[in-house]
Amino acid sequence: MLKIAVLADLHLPDELPSMHVKVLQEAVECCVREKADVIVCAGDMAKADAFNAAKLLLDSLSSVPIPAVITQGNTEQGIPGFDRMIADCGKFISPEVEIFNAETPLPGNRSGKFRILVGHWPLKELPANVDMQIAGHSHIDRSGNGIEVVRGLDPDKVIGGAPAVTFFTVSGNNCQRSEKVLPGFSVGEWSRLERAELLGQIGVSVKYDAEQELDRAIELNIPAVEIIHTLTRNGSTALAAGRYQQQTGGAVSVHLPDISFANPDAAVEAVKRGVDIGAEQFTLHVPKATLSELADPADFERMTDLFCKVLELAPQAVFGIENMHLVKNETEFERRFGYTPLEQLKMIRELRARLPQHRIGALLDIGHARNNGVFYRKYSLAQWYDALRGNIVGMHLHQVTSDAEGYHNHTPVTGWYHRLISLASFINEWRNGCFAGAKLFIECRGGWESSYAMFKQELSK
Repeated sequence: MLKIAVLADLHLPDELPSMHVKVLQEAVECCVREKADVIVCAGDMAKADAFNAAKLLLDSLSSVPIPAVITQGNTEQGIPGFDRMIADCGKFISPEVEIFNAETPLPGNRSGKFRILVGHWPLKELPANVDMQIAGHSHIDRSGNGIEVVRGLDPDKVIGGAPAVTFFTVSGNNCQRSEKVLPGFSVGEWSRLERAELLGQIGVSVKYDAEQELDRAIELNIPAVEIIHTLTRNGSTALAAGRYQQQTGGAVSVHLPDISFANPDAAVEAVKRGVDIGAEQFTLHVPKATLSELADPADFERMTDLFCKVLELAPQAVFGIENMHLVKNETEFERRFGYTPLEQLKMIRELRARLPQHRIGALLDIGHARNNGVFYRKYSLAQWYDALRGNIVGMHLHQVTSDAEGYHNHTPVTGWYHRLISLASFINEWRNGCFAGAKLFIECRGGWESSYAMFKQELSK
């Protein structure tokens, strides 16, 4: 009998975010604890060009007395010298089982042993001289026709469940599959008090019918609402917001219009209306300006002046500066400002320096961070959490979907572990205090009720 432990798709970057490093450590410890005979890495354990991450992976594996078979994924093919680093990890042969990675030529003859091929990409059909393939890449568990796909370890990408080490126990021609889920990525581990605390942070974004949506928020006793600025122009919104505050004690936030050099006073009247309806918090996008428009320090200071003029109108309120995302026809270098955590923090720090008595932080839109073109390859959600730690005052929660036309933001949240956003990393970071005190607004086109119902059902168990 042979016990095989499978690790896949961690996507560890060179910046080594604390969550991903911890996942690697716990996964290796799990292999030891479960007494695996061999560890198989089915690719994409490190990001492209992430030499330091690849070295950490190999050092972690060599620290335990378990042999390893490692295959390259699409990302590791971009790591200089990775093929040489894993040259001695191409195969494993025991009295009953032989395991080969995709880079090692298979022997032409059959030895009579149970033969396993390890590849990153799942095969469409099993070769005649192989009994089973182990693969990753899809981030979802799947079995069929001898091809075994594992969801892997990346808390930002796992589909259908929390990050897990998959085990295959081979005895003769029989193979049994099982998973060991890593701790820290499921609300099922939490106490009732913790689940209630998270539910107490989840609010909704009111975008369509202020009276109807705010009255519904009263019925559901939702603890916070964010009202789009256009709705604050209606006197009925003020009355509805007053009812909401009086009957729930909940917090009101207002999502402001963009500030730009072309429209410098766009947010002024919206802040005043927000103050009039008792708003405690405001959301304000990063400047609507290109990198070239803000490249001169004098121009960046001039933009900061415009932001300060708005913030000074509500000195007691919390202001969340929201990240934006790459859009069609923009490139990494010819684009708007504010698509990276460093740019978001630059604006926040400038405002704090100018207005030290104000409460200014980051409003992290996880959909914008995920649907961000080339920047998502550079900054995963885990890296955004790491970069903004201690600065997050609010979040926009929604899913991202894709079709032939591309990616689409602000779609409903239907579960914790879905593509293209898996909330496993969010669960882990919430428990670690990354979002302490932040207002977490569900922001979906077409309404927020189904998404809120999902959170309420999951957190009320």
